[in-house]
Amino acid sequence: MMRYNVVIGGQEISKTGKGLLAYHPPILGREGLLATAIVLILPPILLSVLVRFLPPWHDQEQKA
Repeated sequence: MMRYNVVIGGQEISKTGKGLLAYHPPILGREGLLATAIVLILPPILLSVLVRFLPPWHDQEQKA
């Protein structure tokens, strides 16, 4: 079990793990679901755009 007391809040659950904590992440905000989706989706999109315009490989030109 991951230690949610470090991630969500230090004093919201006991260190022994007794009791349950209902956590509902916000949709908007700095640590919300929208920000999480942007952080996960934006890097592959940015990489694909950069590779499209600045290819990291060299095409071999045919010599005549």
